[in-house]
Order: sequence, then structure tokens, then C-alpha cells
Amino acid sequence: MISSNFGVYVYFFYFSECRQNDLATTYRGQVHKSSSGKLCQFWVAQAPFSHPYTTAANFSDDTMAEAGPFCRNPQGDKNQTWCYTIDDVHVAWEYCDVLPFCCKLCLLFIILNFYIFTFFTFL
Repeated sequence: MISSNFGVYVYFFYFSECRQNDLATTYRGQVHKSSSGKLCQFWVAQAPFSHPYTTAANFSDDTMAEAGPFCRNPQGDKNQTWCYTIDDVHVAWEYCDVLPFCCKLCLLFIILNFYIFTFFTFL
């Protein structure tokens, strides 16, 4: 039996893991590696790299803890999401790969196709 909340789960996962605007300043997903695969530093940490982003006001997250070690673009300072890295003391930060812009119509199509497929599968 398929959960009646499937569409809700897909909706929240899909929209939390893709960009909402040009600079991805509202991105709140959980990508935690740079494009080259380096692990991200926690935003609350000041080591191995110190930075000026020390309050939740710099992020779209409600708290600094929610920003975690995830890719962000605090204050729109760069062209896309990025993070400070912890794997290489010579590379302070790198860009991250985040899904492109969210497409609400695309998501609706995915959910409807799933339900139609499920319905006809159980006939």
C-alpha cells in the first residue's frame, strides 16, 4: 500500500534540494560536499577556516545549527552555493553542485505519474 503522504514527502524533499532563486540564497538542502567532493566545514566552526558568517541572519536557516556543514550562499556573496572545506588546508572554499531551479509543474507531473502508475498497477 502506498502512503497517502507520498506527494507531501516528494514535495518537501524536491523543494529543499533545489535552488529557489538565481544566487541560491534561500537554499536549505543538505548537500555537504563541494563539487570536487571535499567535505564542508560546519558554519558554526571557525576552523580550519575562519569566516565572517557568524549569525543566523547570514543564512536562510533559522539557526546556525540548521546551516550545519551544508552548502549555502550566505548573503549572496558568490554566484551559487558554496562551502568552506575541511579536506585541504590550501583550499578555503569551493562551489557546490545543487539541483537547478525548482519546477513546480515538473514536480506535479512526477507525482501525478506516480499515482497513475500505482493505480493501474493494482487494478
